[in-house]
Amino acid sequence: ALIGLVVTVLVFWAIDAMPAWVTAMIVAVLIAMVLFVKFATSESGLSATKAMVWLVSVLVLAGLTVLVCLMPILREPTLIRGGAKVFFVLVIWACFGGAISRIAVVEICTDDRIGIGEALGYARKRYTAYLGSTILPLVAVIGLMLCCYAYGLLFQLPVVNIILSVFFFLVLFAGFMMTLIGVGGVAGMPLMYPAVSAEGNDAFDAISRSYSYVFGRPWRYLFYNLVALVYGVVCVFAISMFVLGMLWLSVGATNAGTMGEWQLDIAPRVAEYLKPVTDRALAVGDSVRGVVGAVDPTGYVSNLFGVVLTHIRSGLEKVAGGDVDRAAGGTAAASAVIVTIFIYILAGLVLAYVVSLFFSLQSTVYLLLRKAVDGADMSEVYLEEEEEEEFPVPPAREGTEEKAEEKPAEEKPVEEKPKKSTRGRKKPEQSE
Repeated sequence: ALIGLVVTVLVFWAIDAMPAWVTAMIVAVLIAMVLFVKFATSESGLSATKAMVWLVSVLVLAGLTVLVCLMPILREPTLIRGGAKVFFVLVIWACFGGAISRIAVVEICTDDRIGIGEALGYARKRYTAYLGSTILPLVAVIGLMLCCYAYGLLFQLPVVNIILSVFFFLVLFAGFMMTLIGVGGVAGMPLMYPAVSAEGNDAFDAISRSYSYVFGRPWRYLFYNLVALVYGVVCVFAISMFVLGMLWLSVGATNAGTMGEWQLDIAPRVAEYLKPVTDRALAVGDSVRGVVGAVDPTGYVSNLFGVVLTHIRSGLEKVAGGDVDRAAGGTAAASAVIVTIFIYILAGLVLAYVVSLFFSLQSTVYLLLRKAVDGADMSEVYLEEEEEEEFPVPPAREGTEEKAEEKPAEEKPVEEKPKKSTRGRKKPEQSE
């Protein structure tokens, strides 16, 4: 989980640093490469038909990329970068999230733990299933939106708009499908990784299972996630308090050992180095609070977010209360950089715990829903069979081969019959 977070942060930083059209082109090239590798590494190889399909896919992808860059609505750099971030999140966590869910599913079903290497190997073998299960609903929604967009372009023509008005029910049907696929994809996306991890099937099976469980048992799905949310909040709170206590004891003892110099020289610089990241994290928290407040009519959850963010801000202000210019020489600055790196690692481990807890809880929710809908036992999980090593058979000697060939055919029934009747068992007459 920590490696996945680091890769995600680095990719986001690269997306924000590049122009929007370059990001769109990179996404298109990556998709084309993935399609080519998928076709080339299949069991039947890269045939002429697959090459033609790949070429058509690349041409369609290039046209869609140009259309995205030219559309007035989608020409905004923020929207293009946001779409690229969503795409790369799915690409990155199809590997790391799949590995975490595989570890959780195997441990829940068999009470046995597998290593990180084995889990990553499983995720690598079924990477297309993990990625396809999460990205295909998004592709379907985008495709329907482009169809509606093309309908709107043609609707501007004077005579054609009358003809297209007759087929407006298709637009409404497209809206119905987009809403159905979107709601099922967003709600069922956390179940798609455990579906691939537990069943070992392809992306379409994971999509069908997640949609079936979400729409088939919606209240049970909401209840399980509510319980998981409460349990997760308690666990994260306990971990956060533990980490805060660890920092308070260790930093307090260190500050006492330096006779207060740590608080005056190192702590302000550490707060200065942490400020860009903490500001962005607080901005994300504010945006989440706004989204929660929009869907929460009571306002209690939004107020809870506000209280937590206020305490975080006040804590950061207390840490940054010292005078940064007071630090003498470059040794304090260098020490503060090293200390900041360790604090980043510690904060990353806390976030990694949250991510791994999320995938583990969703794996549990998937297994419970599978038991309720399909009647499958909680211990049922797909386990890969280890490939047995085939030992080379020593070649037969030339003399024995010649003797076997020279042996007459009529001698076989005479010699083999008594051996079969008396070997390892008695005749019926002798048993009495």
